[in-house]
Amino acid sequence: MDANTPSTRLKKAREAIRLDQRAVAALSGINIASYYDLEAYDDELTMTLSVEVLCRLAEVVEADPLLSDSDELWALNTDGFRDVTEAAGIEWTSAFPRRRRPAPESAFDAQLPSGVGRRRNQ
Repeated sequence: MDANTPSTRLKKAREAIRLDQRAVAALSGINIASYYDLEAYDDELTMTLSVEVLCRLAEVVEADPLLSDSDELWALNTDGFRDVTEAAGIEWTSAFPRRRRPAPESAFDAQLPSGVGRRRNQ
């Protein structure tokens, strides 16, 4: 199991607060069989829980098992971004940053000699 997956981060967060799976499931309002799956399969957190239940689970384990850092928000598709902002009580269109993150350098750009202009991905 990869050390930086949602299921692994959930398990580590649960262990850090010294609760067993049954306790976290009960406190989160999740049945125990479903909770076992959350720690066993990487896509269970994103595919099976509502934003409300995920937020409750994050409060119980005192961590956000989905996001290892805030940059992961940029990887969400638009519907996912809207769901997160609406759950936080924010109008999703107002939550977009004013400046875009710089685009990663493409393989094409990496081959250009220094001083030659870079291609823009817009």
